[in-house]
Amino acid sequence: MASVATAVNARRDGWREYFVEFVLGDASGLAPDQLADKWQQEAVAAGNAASAGLLRRLWLRPDGLPALGGWQATDRETLDRALEGLPMAPWLMMPVTHLNPHPSDPVEQAFAV
Repeated sequence: MASVATAVNARRDGWREYFVEFVLGDASGLAPDQLADKWQQEAVAAGNAASAGLLRRLWLRPDGLPALGGWQATDRETLDRALEGLPMAPWLMMPVTHLNPHPSDPVEQAFAV
C-alpha cells in the first residue's frame, strides 16, 4: 500500500500524470540484431525512468503493440525529454494524454486527508 500512498503524495507535490502509447513505426532499417539491442536498451531505460520516479507502470495489450505507459513528471517538458531520450524514440510514435485526478478515484478516496 505504500506505493499507492507515494503516488498520491507525488500528485500533491506538483507531479502530473500522463498516459503514453508506444506505437512502433517503420524500424525496417534496423538489422534484427540491432533491433534486439535497441529493445534491450529500452528495458534499461525503462528501469532508469522508473528509478527516477517518471515511469510508474507499463502494460502490453493482449495483441502486443502499442505498449501503454503510466508516467508522471513535474511538467510536460520533463516528460518529453524523457520520452525523446528512449533508445527506440526514433521509431516510435508516442501520443501523450495528460491525466487529471478523478473525484471518485478510489486511491484518492482511500488516502484522503
